[in-house]
Amino acid sequence: MSEEDLVPLSTKINPLDVQVGGDHYKDCAIQPTVYSHYNNLNTCEANIVKYITRHNKKGEGKEDILKVIHYAQLLLELEYPEEDKQQDLFNDLIDRGRHVQIKS
Repeated sequence: MSEEDLVPLSTKINPLDVQVGGDHYKDCAIQPTVYSHYNNLNTCEANIVKYITRHNKKGEGKEDILKVIHYAQLLLELEYPEEDKQQDLFNDLIDRGRHVQIKS
């Protein structure tokens, strides 16, 4: 633990006031991360909020819209799979998990 870690939180910069890599969320009434956190959104839902919020601000408009569509498709597949494909989806997810390698 460093000496900086011991500084009381009240004297440190609030992480909600910092944005790394641009300022495309600075003019939002509610930051996408804060909105997603307080509304208990899962990863797909939170990414949809993030990308739709920034699509016309960051300069990657079309790509961000395509990401929204992709995350919506993922959400649809994971949350509402076709009834006869639920077991296949579950088995596929388990199988994919077995192939993940964590680098140390």
